[in-house]
Amino acid sequence: ADCAVRSAVSADFDDVTLCENLVSCAWGRAPVLAGSHVMFAAQPSLGRLLALQTSRWLTFEPVQLNCPPSLMAYRQQTDQLWVACGTGGIFVVDSASAFSTNVDVGLSRRRTARRWRFNDVDSVKAEKLRRVLRLPDSRSTVLVALIDDVNDVEVVVIDVGDYRQQLEVDGGSMVLARVGLPRTVSVDTADLLVQGGTLLLHKSTVNKSSATLGQSEPTIIAIDLRTGARVERHLFPQVYARPNDEEGIAAVAPTGRIFVSNDQRHVMHISGSNVYVYEVFPTGELSLTLHDVAGVAIRSAQFQATPDGGLKILARTERDGAVLVVDLKAHVFQLVFDEKLDNKPSVSAPEFGNLALVHSHDSAVFFNTTSLAVTECSESLFVGLQSVHWLEN
Repeated sequence: ADCAVRSAVSADFDDVTLCENLVSCAWGRAPVLAGSHVMFAAQPSLGRLLALQTSRWLTFEPVQLNCPPSLMAYRQQTDQLWVACGTGGIFVVDSASAFSTNVDVGLSRRRTARRWRFNDVDSVKAEKLRRVLRLPDSRSTVLVALIDDVNDVEVVVIDVGDYRQQLEVDGGSMVLARVGLPRTVSVDTADLLVQGGTLLLHKSTVNKSSATLGQSEPTIIAIDLRTGARVERHLFPQVYARPNDEEGIAAVAPTGRIFVSNDQRHVMHISGSNVYVYEVFPTGELSLTLHDVAGVAIRSAQFQATPDGGLKILARTERDGAVLVVDLKAHVFQLVFDEKLDNKPSVSAPEFGNLALVHSHDSAVFFNTTSLAVTECSESLFVGLQSVHWLEN
């Protein structure tokens, strides 16, 4: 397979190649699967995307954007791929899951992408767009962006509505909420609780002296999109520091990281070594179902549905060689130490199953979340590994 890929790369298909140099090629962030057989991968340095058919990897379709793609999301209901560029442009690729079958190897066809524009009535100007935090996907039509204002930065939440192919400009978009933040604040990520319509933001403060992010954990901001009000005090009452009226101490919002399960039924809040797991009610309210101390700081985490109908949390810790597995059904915490996990800071697991890949940029091991066994992979498989995407058979 490696020889076949290199052969295809070295060939020239109508001045479009899969990648000029397979080893040094600068791919973007994690690829996005459209439908069940078409994957989109970003090539920021070339200002384009590549559509690849998962059953025939040597056939590809380029999508030229002329800007570096930085974020992608697929909306199944309209079969559209939404793309945001680091320079501010937002694009839509229609019929994303459709793939030409005229060519077995090489360039199949060139695709086109349409630029999405802000509705004038929203009073949001495209030239003020700093960064897109969230794009419409199969869960919601909500788009979240950072907009430069006169004196500060605004987080603008827009419902793009049913943006169809025949519309050149979306007349159905609507601003749901606007939140002003000081310029010394950096918003890292945005997630959405569809039930109840709550937007979750991670906010960090920039150190003015060094212009770097502070060492403290990011603050969590929760916004009710129905009212535009901040609701972290209501959403996380167990961890919200209440004010002392007599001493005049202001309330302190929760810090740490929020992770939402793929089925939107559970929310995990990690703060230091503390792990809080909530069940999401249809009203959007959270019910605390599990709280424990992991004994070690957690770097990243994700949910995984298991074959027995349960749900587990797989977390990479700050301690080298350690992975935390939390069984939500049995309420059991298991901290696994193995020298094969050393120097592998990243972990990736499919939404369903009992396997995960713990990796660095040049090596990886498989980790079984049921047996907790670690299986080594051939080191020759990985060169400059950036991201992992699991496909369902």
